[in-house]
Amino acid sequence: MKFFTKSMLTLALLLGAVGVANAGEKVYATFENPSNTNTTWDSATKTFTWSTTYYNQLRNIGLPTSGLGAYTKLVIKCTINAGDKFRILVYKGGDNQTLWVEQSGETTLDLTTIPSDFLAAATEICLSGSNQAAPGEVVVDYVYLEKGDDPLFAFKDALQKAINVGKVQSPNFKTSLSWSKLQDAIAAGQAALNKATVTETELVDATNAINDAINGLELFQGYTKLTKENFKHYASLDAPGEGTATGCAYELNAASGLPYGDSNVGELNWADLADYDKLVVITSGDIKPRFCMNRLVAGGQQAATQADSKMLDINDNSGNAWSAEKYQTIDGNIFSIDLKKIVADYGFARLHSIKKQGWGAGVTVTDMLLFKAPASTTDDPAVVVNLMSLQNAIDKANAIDLTTKTKESAKKVKNAVLAAQDLMAQSNPSLIDMENARRAILQAIDELVDAPVIADGVYDLKGDMFQEWTGIDEDAEPTEATIGCAYEVGTGEKGAGTTMFGNPSVVWKTYADLSAYDHLLIVGTPGLQLRVLFNRLEVGNGGGDGNGGALTELNPTIGEDGLVDVDLKAENLNGAARLNAIKLGWGSPAGQFTKLQVVKGAYDPVAVGVNTVKAAVEGEAIYSISGQRLAQPKKGLNIINGKKVVIK
Repeated sequence: MKFFTKSMLTLALLLGAVGVANAGEKVYATFENPSNTNTTWDSATKTFTWSTTYYNQLRNIGLPTSGLGAYTKLVIKCTINAGDKFRILVYKGGDNQTLWVEQSGETTLDLTTIPSDFLAAATEICLSGSNQAAPGEVVVDYVYLEKGDDPLFAFKDALQKAINVGKVQSPNFKTSLSWSKLQDAIAAGQAALNKATVTETELVDATNAINDAINGLELFQGYTKLTKENFKHYASLDAPGEGTATGCAYELNAASGLPYGDSNVGELNWADLADYDKLVVITSGDIKPRFCMNRLVAGGQQAATQADSKMLDINDNSGNAWSAEKYQTIDGNIFSIDLKKIVADYGFARLHSIKKQGWGAGVTVTDMLLFKAPASTTDDPAVVVNLMSLQNAIDKANAIDLTTKTKESAKKVKNAVLAAQDLMAQSNPSLIDMENARRAILQAIDELVDAPVIADGVYDLKGDMFQEWTGIDEDAEPTEATIGCAYEVGTGEKGAGTTMFGNPSVVWKTYADLSAYDHLLIVGTPGLQLRVLFNRLEVGNGGGDGNGGALTELNPTIGEDGLVDVDLKAENLNGAARLNAIKLGWGSPAGQFTKLQVVKGAYDPVAVGVNTVKAAVEGEAIYSISGQRLAQPKKGLNIINGKKVVIK
């Protein structure tokens, strides 16, 4: 990964590299001399047709073949068969990223969803049929790439890319101080991007700060980086000699088919790892790294058994997984290769390459580390000290009232404590693992965020309280998705069946979390028959439909005082108050809501009822039953806007 310097030369190079002067520029595909693989292209009708085979591609369509990192959009206008879809592939070497087109008309594809380093190094964009799908075709009106239209686009883009790279870094095996510096730099960079007015210098400085913090991440004792210098060419397998420097792929923080080593897995090209205990590779995606080690002959391969194998091919796609089972441990996105065990079996540990597993997108590696444990014994007093230190951290976390913290920050503490307790249950946890667990707890504690305090009182139930959530359990968090919320308050009369609040489809993961409140007050036209829908379960749980399972439905009718009080702590809500929707019943008369409120603590229902009715009719016509015009409603029967309202 190449990072920018802090000189003014950075600005000039950056401007020249991405063409900021041409911001907003559109570059159209020409389709003049495309090449086909299992496809046809009719230039007269501009029709792209694909077969049923795996490779269906139309290449060389006249888009730029380099510098794609400067573009933010790919726009295509086409006509596609109903229910069909096709792919646009962005290539970098043998790797590709896929963007799907699934409908006719103009579709804008966001290129910023592609890893920034991949896009910057991409060499081609082509059209492709959907893999192994039925034959299909698309009539293409036009395809073009477009650059950002902000004069500071290049600087903002560079900063965003640095932020993205910073966010995929792993805290594992890093000192808390260096990790904290990176988090601070990322936060400052995000703040710079969010500023209404920001300068080039501020953007470049923020970019450099993040990149410096990434480069400055410090490793725990015993860990070092696997580098290009570890990789050499040797004289022979049996008498390798000292080895000489040779080419070595080395790519971090980018979706790559070859993060390390020799793409051809040459048997005489390797990194000698025999002096280390573990090779540790950390990734940021779902693709596994493939480790090619200990090739015993030219072209040697891994077979079904170790005795028949001429190479260790850990995480290959052959189905011969014995090497992964024997020498590899996986903890989330941390892949550890037991070099000591390999040396014990072979007498050496030679790493020829680290590749992606299988076809498709590359593997994104954020760290390639070597570990050699400091000299110690299982009865080292340091073990006891670290166990005590870890227990102290657990005790510190358990002493905190996490109910006063945000769910997200509290969850990090809970997860860190659980991981530490699992570690302590092991018979011989390592010092490094215990220190990592202790630091994880303390960092999670440092990052705790106080939850907003809701004091006793009456609050308006607002549309922005209705959100999409990750689930319905106590650890569920709101997502960043923007969703619609019906909010028919003060909008006039509505008919039976109208959704007055929430989601008309009653989707199980969209709701207003009212668990902090005690009452839901609905103020409106007397006689309205309501469907108040709470606590929908996930799809398939207790019946329901494609939007969710069983739910709790309350059916109150607004009384003559114009008020319904829903007890949010009622037994039939089972301790939860996830409000999915409020609807008018199908047999309800027409009417309106004048107010939706939630209440925390105790309150006087009569007083709230009077106040809300008064507020709703302020400035409107109010009469006594005898026809006398009143300044405000009085106790008993009133005529308000032609309707009878009883104030108790």
